[in-house]
Amino acid sequence: MVGASVEGSRHRAAGLGCGDAHGWVQAEGWLGLAVADGAGSAQLGARGARLAIQAALGVLEEDLSEPLGNGEGLLQGAMEAARRRLEAEALEHQCPLPEFATTLLLALLTPHGLTTAQIGDGAIVARQEGVWRRLGEAHKGEHANETLFLSTCDSLRHLSLHTEPASGLEALVLLTDGLEPLAFDLGRAQPHPPFFEALYRFIHRDQEPILLQAQLRGELCSQAIEARTDDDKTLLIAVPY
Repeated sequence: MVGASVEGSRHRAAGLGCGDAHGWVQAEGWLGLAVADGAGSAQLGARGARLAIQAALGVLEEDLSEPLGNGEGLLQGAMEAARRRLEAEALEHQCPLPEFATTLLLALLTPHGLTTAQIGDGAIVARQEGVWRRLGEAHKGEHANETLFLSTCDSLRHLSLHTEPASGLEALVLLTDGLEPLAFDLGRAQPHPPFFEALYRFIHRDQEPILLQAQLRGELCSQAIEARTDDDKTLLIAVPY
């Protein structure tokens, strides 16, 4: 696994800091991945993103210490735990829940298959037999830059779940919407193969993951990418070894 979250130029100019977050948990036979995008319009969106990831991955780590269960049930439980964590934080600090607004994308890979769950925008993309496919659906609002957040009152009703066999999986990528202008043909919402193939070649360099991670951060902060998108950017990629 290699991942990075970097601040976009728009957030930097406004002094907002990076509102994205990512993480993973791993043990023999399974892998859990998470990416979140805290709303820039929410005062505590960045904290909401971090808390949601911690809660969701914590539940997966606990549940997967037992015999493996239904992937969709596990991810739904992780989403519910993340929502409860935001509610508890809002109650503790006497702050409105929407101030912790964040998206949340989860992926779970086990011997039984690949399962994904998503609330809000961003994307989960898999490479199988050389073909890149988007898994699950992003929730887009009626207006530009509008999406659903985990903190929305009925967010769990709109949870997008997807399950399929993991056979032939060559790579799995999670990213926030700040990278969509580069990663997708926005007219058809389909993955842009040159972007993902370059990423696939990058992670197969004969280097330690810590060096690849530093290089990934540098690339996401590069002028070439910032010229295309001014939003925060998170990219998390996993390949089998």
